[in-house]
Amino acid sequence: MLNKIIDKIISISSGIIALDGESGSGKTTLAKKIKEEFKNDITVVSTDSFLPGNTKLKYPPIRLNVDNLLSFLNDYLKGLENVSYIEYDCKLNMDTTKQIKRTRYLLIEGCYSISKYFIDYYDLTFFLESPSNIEERRDAKGNDFNQRYHLLWESDWLEYTKNENPKSKADVVINYENNKE
Repeated sequence: MLNKIIDKIISISSGIIALDGESGSGKTTLAKKIKEEFKNDITVVSTDSFLPGNTKLKYPPIRLNVDNLLSFLNDYLKGLENVSYIEYDCKLNMDTTKQIKRTRYLLIEGCYSISKYFIDYYDLTFFLESPSNIEERRDAKGNDFNQRYHLLWESDWLEYTKNENPKSKADVVINYENNKE
């Protein structure tokens, strides 16, 4: 499976890629594997960097600071050598400025990444289907995570998938259960 993903990325020669999927589906793990393959040719930015923090949600159910991510994508497309963005740090409960160096590929990894607000920025999109044991995986992360997830995210994710159907927008749908290496 990973080799097919790598080949698909190489086929676009350079550009912006999105990896969407439900919380706990394996997006971050897959993004790390992709990063290991491409090393310095790819920069991975998580949608977690664009959590709304203290900013009021303007585009529910998208639980991100949409304007911040759009600004970052627009700046990246300008071809600048270095691009900055505002990242919300959950632990510090404050915004910090991050800067990335331009690379051959930019991978935006995380929930809502192929939302209608961002889809036109991407050269390639992946959707990672949730494994059938996703509830067990969430439970393994601990009660605190599980409770916060269910309170804050699950209803928004269900509304997002119902209204936007991100799986149907993806260039490639990945099912870990059917494609284990």
